[in-house]
Amino acid sequence: MGKQKTDVVVIGGGVNGSSIAYHVARQGRSVTVLELTSPATEPAASWASAGGVRRQGRDTAEAMLAIEAIERWRTLSEELDADLRYRRDGNLKVATTDDDAQSLAAFVEEQHANGLTDVRLVDAREAREIVPGLTDRTIAGSHSLEDGHADPVATTRAFAAAAKRHGAIYCDATKVESLFTDGDRVVGARTAAGDIEADDVVLAAGAWSDDLASSVGVRLPIRT
Repeated sequence: MGKQKTDVVVIGGGVNGSSIAYHVARQGRSVTVLELTSPATEPAASWASAGGVRRQGRDTAEAMLAIEAIERWRTLSEELDADLRYRRDGNLKVATTDDDAQSLAAFVEEQHANGLTDVRLVDAREAREIVPGLTDRTIAGSHSLEDGHADPVATTRAFAAAAKRHGAIYCDATKVESLFTDGDRVVGARTAAGDIEADDVVLAAGAWSDDLASSVGVRLPIRT
């Protein structure tokens, strides 16, 4: 690869990194994605993900973004020209103890305050009607009819393909050894194949982000 320069370098070609690459490339900016293996391959999170597309349970700071995102999903397959196997089949959070049920009632009120007005509290009978395989210990649930699921591998690879169509460059099988700085700014990534400088550096490496951030003295509070 040698030394290169790009507008934006994205470290990690998973669903987040590839979505970012797609949107950046669509703006007409040059973008290079550095991916440890290839998009959505084992053991990356975008390969192992359950593929939930949900709004309920998000942090309050994410609520408006999640509401806008769920609307975007309605036409995302057409936009990316790919079958994402998206279905709006609901999302159910359950309680199996009285204490959990009380917490769940408060949780539903919080969802309403965040603008998720479709979220509702359901009893044990209705929860088991929604998901027949639930344990008999289930006593309540929080159900969001508007949430759903998509295929994580198909979605990730669709974003990557669309990013490439808009000019993004993907460097697969490329391990990023560290970030590097100019003064107090992160200005690029160092790989075994050479350095790549960028106006903006996006760290989207999932579980590997902590180690890379620490290479420039930043500790991220990542925990399982």
